[in-house]
Amino acid sequence: MENYVEDENQEYNDEDYVDENNEVETKELQAEQSDKSVFISGLPYTATENEIKELFKDCGRIKKINLPKYQDTGRNLGYGHIYFQKNKSIKKALEKSEKVFLGSRYVKVEETKGQSEDKSNIFI
Repeated sequence: MENYVEDENQEYNDEDYVDENNEVETKELQAEQSDKSVFISGLPYTATENEIKELFKDCGRIKKINLPKYQDTGRNLGYGHIYFQKNKSIKKALEKSEKVFLGSRYVKVEETKGQSEDKSNIFI
């Protein structure tokens, strides 16, 4: 994740997110990151961030990987998000869906919800 410098004069609202390193992520930054992410599922519960980075490194520069974990065991839940530096990396990652293995499982790659450019199915 990129480092963000807090500006003493900038005000943050309640919707801004402060992570574990006290770095502030504004709603705009969160939206920008979700535009460059994919949802991955079918992961083994023992999968690590390093294994996922290795699997998707040829798609482009990875900024961040988010793997939710069980609170009691610390194992991942079998799904997560990969945040890329560039949008073209998403297309490369989507092409890998159900074609790559991690452990003994196929990894499914999907667009992050709300990201698709095809708005033809929106009702007004």
